Amino acid sequence: MSQCDETFVGSTETISQSLHDQVLVSPDLRKRHQDIIFRSLQNGTGKLEIPDRFCQPPAGGQTLPIAGTFVPFNERNLCERWSDPSYRAGQYPLLKDIGLNTLILLTGNPGGVCYDSRHYSRLSDTDLVEAVLQESLGLGMEIWIGLPHVEIAWMLQSKTQLIRLLDRSRFLIEEIQEKYGRYDNFHGWYIPYELCNVFVEETEDPSCLPNWVNSIAMCCKLMPGDRPTAIAPYFTVTNGLEAFKGLWERIFRQISMVDIIMMQDSVGIFKEDRLLEIPACFFILKSLAGACGKQLWADIEMFDQQAGVPLDWEPWAANPAPHERMIRQMELVSDSVERIVTFSYFDYMNPAAGSVAAELYRQYYEHLSSYCSNTPYPSGQTEISSAEDFIRQET
Repeated sequence: MSQCDETFVGSTETISQSLHDQVLVSPDLRKRHQDIIFRSLQNGTGKLEIPDRFCQPPAGGQTLPIAGTFVPFNERNLCERWSDPSYRAGQYPLLKDIGLNTLILLTGNPGGVCYDSRHYSRLSDTDLVEAVLQESLGLGMEIWIGLPHVEIAWMLQSKTQLIRLLDRSRFLIEEIQEKYGRYDNFHGWYIPYELCNVFVEETEDPSCLPNWVNSIAMCCKLMPGDRPTAIAPYFTVTNGLEAFKGLWERIFRQISMVDIIMMQDSVGIFKEDRLLEIPACFFILKSLAGACGKQLWADIEMFDQQAGVPLDWEPWAANPAPHERMIRQMELVSDSVERIVTFSYFDYMNPAAGSVAAELYRQYYEHLSSYCSNTPYPSGQTEISSAEDFIRQET
């Protein structure tokens, strides 16, 4: 055991595909957690007035390709697949063929982690962080290492409890630095706490949660290597664009140690309503990020939610997004962001994830090929033999 108390060691309960999972929330907080997550996923499109200039499709701009993906190693099933060296070897060419050179590793939660930790139980016998860092060294990939998500109901904790959670995160930051700091392709730190305006507004002190996230980012900044820090928040717009702008301006200024905002577009959940909001909201966020010296990225959702909060109270379920909608998501944010990443290629566009995902992969490759000479991806290729071979094997 480390300096941490015994509650720091994960349980052996099933790990959910969602950080919102109730299994990992203490029984006394489950109802409050369920309520706040539900409210954070209720958008207010009907009350939002979009300026006319944002109601037309973007004209003349270059559509950015998807540059990277979150890698959900907080899921036991994905950990098991990636523990197979032959499976991993087949994945890198697929990623390379469509230009996904940014991998953001979600390393775990209270149920366990995907690497050899002194503080947590294991989701995999293989140290997947080490494996990815080693195997991607010559592939020109940026690897962002996410901190384990030490408390699912973090947004409901008191200031005293948040201080204890900060200490836990500090132990993990030091451990990750000690184990992986030598890798040149360890590009940055990802802080997994998804700040939402609902969480911030409903705390007694609205500065509390942003300041806590900022303190975690500061701990990362104190490590050798001068690596950037990133978060992936999400938003609702129930009170209109002016209120949206004012709130996120305050949050951006409070998280001064965070370098990159990978803002979720939430289209997989809010669907067509959110597509109408994206141009105005990301235009505002671009201005705020620039004023605060931050980069704004878009985290587009590659799924189409079928069940679960906020649609219903059934277990989470989603399908791969329609190709046309995914391209539309890219088009709508490209003028406002420096990079596009997605959640999550491995669940919804990986040929190993089924025939629908394989077809989305093929369609996206063809989309890239149609303007390949104007983008850095995929290095002028005109063939996708490695992808086609994999698809034939898996479908």
